[in-house]
Amino acid sequence: MVDVAGNLSVTFRSDLNILVCRFIQPTASALLRSGYENALKIAQEYEARFWLFDLRRRGPAQAEDENWILEIFFPQLENITPTTLYFAYLVTPSHLLHVREIIDLNKLAHYSPHIYIAVFDSEAKAIEWLILNQTAATEL
Repeated sequence: MVDVAGNLSVTFRSDLNILVCRFIQPTASALLRSGYENALKIAQEYEARFWLFDLRRRGPAQAEDENWILEIFFPQLENITPTTLYFAYLVTPSHLLHVREIIDLNKLAHYSPHIYIAVFDSEAKAIEWLILNQTAATEL
């Protein structure tokens, strides 16, 4: 396990081929962004294409941070990563409601041809989705 900036633990689960990123507390903008950037470095080290972000302890981000993730971070990934990436976000039920109403699950699901994003309130379902996409990706 790698602890990034004291607010995010990052573990590459080689048995599942999943990079697991767990925020361990509510996080200010600067720490959130540095956490994402450091997680990216670790993902590149392991060539991780399947990410699980556990946001349950972090809670919803500020609107500016949501915009940064969607308008800066993900486009940056598309520019530096030649493969398709899959992101499963694990959230609380109230956070899921926020994502449905404010961000739009359909927008996330169809983010781009190279980045797939799904949001779950169950870790088992999130991991199942990532594994299903691993299987689909290897069949292509």
